[in-house]
This record gives sequence, structure tokens and C-alpha cells, in this order.
Amino acid sequence: MKETSFTYKDLTDSDPYFYHYRAEILQASRLLLNAEDYQNVELYTTGFFLDIVYSCNRGFAKLIEVAETIPAMAIVRMQLENLATLYAEALHPNKVLKKIYGNGRRLDQLKFNQKYLATANLLAELGLADQWEDYSKFVHPDKKQTTVHITGECPDLTIESKQIKDKTDIEKLSSDMVAINQKLDSIYSGIVDSLEEQLKLAGKWDAYSKFKNAKVKRVWVKDGKIVKEDNY
Repeated sequence: MKETSFTYKDLTDSDPYFYHYRAEILQASRLLLNAEDYQNVELYTTGFFLDIVYSCNRGFAKLIEVAETIPAMAIVRMQLENLATLYAEALHPNKVLKKIYGNGRRLDQLKFNQKYLATANLLAELGLADQWEDYSKFVHPDKKQTTVHITGECPDLTIESKQIKDKTDIEKLSSDMVAINQKLDSIYSGIVDSLEEQLKLAGKWDAYSKFKNAKVKRVWVKDGKIVKEDNY
């Protein structure tokens, strides 16, 4: 996987970081896919799924601000599951997210090549087996939770603090959450690369490249008027 530049600061507003993937995937899919598959990509791969990723990132950052480590760990576990799901979608394009969000199936109910998908196996392929095992213990009552010092106080991660005994836990949490987002970034990048190869093979690269080379803007609209915009 390629190295990415996602940092802790990107957790509070992840859209500027991932937005170009949304635009590139939609444009490529519009040129390659039938109407139904394109709608699934628009609704799930670049829509609902990314919104969930953003929500987890924002919620995690808020909990870290007040040193609420237990629920923050549960959110890391959620983001790990999101990562496994996107990885499965990358392995089986247009066959995972639409079945989960559109048809109400669970990841472990989906079968490919005579084998059911498993979150633990997918994350093991991404080198995150230990993290999955550890953070899963913070979703349901578990003895592991007694090893975490709970303060509920706001830590200053830039200086040593005698009040915050779980500073190490918080730093590890933050590092792990950033690492998960970096892998999400890498997978989205791989999805774009795959689509671009398909465009070249289908002779549709010229139509896509015009979009690729254009300046992309993110806009906020209120009452039918643009109230804010920024460039990518």
C-alpha cells in the first residue's frame, strides 16, 4: 500500500482529505458502469460509507479531547470494521457495500469463492489482526477494560501531565486511528487506480482525463445559494 499523509488534524474534518476520491470514483463509474451499479457506487461507496467514516473520525476526536478512552476505543473498533468492509469492496467491486447497506446483509454473510468473508481475516491481510482483537474487547464488557485508566479529564498531549495517567493510552489510540485512516486512503487510491486502468482498456480515458485535469471545488449550499467553497 502507498504511504499517505493523513494526520491527526484530519480527523476533525476528513472530507477535504477524501473528497477527491469521491469525485474520481463517481466520474470513472459514470463512464464504466450501468445505471444500477453507478447508483450503488453513488449511494454507498462514495456516499453513505464515507459519511460513516467521517462521523467516526469526528466522534473519536471529540472523545479524545475529554480523555474518554473507553468509548473512543469502541469507535476505533467501528473504524476497523469499516476498513475491513471497504477492503472487501475493493476485492469484490460492487458486490459488498450494496448488499450490506442496500440488502441488509452482514459482512460475514457474504460468500465469495466458496468462502464467507470474515472481518478478522480481512484485517489480518492488512496487518491489523492484533488491533482487531484488542479493540473488540471494548465493545462488550470485558476484563481488558479494567486495564485502562479512566479520567474524563482533558489531556494536553504536548506536555507531561500528572493528572492524566492514561496519556500513553491516548497517544496509542490516536496513532492507531490515524493508521486506520491511512489504510482507508490507500484502499480508496487502489480503487481509483483500478478504475483508471479499466477506463484505458475501454478507450474512455480521454473523457475522464478532462475531468481529472480540471479544478475541483467543494461547495456548501443554503437556500439555493452557495455560501462557501474551497478548492482541491
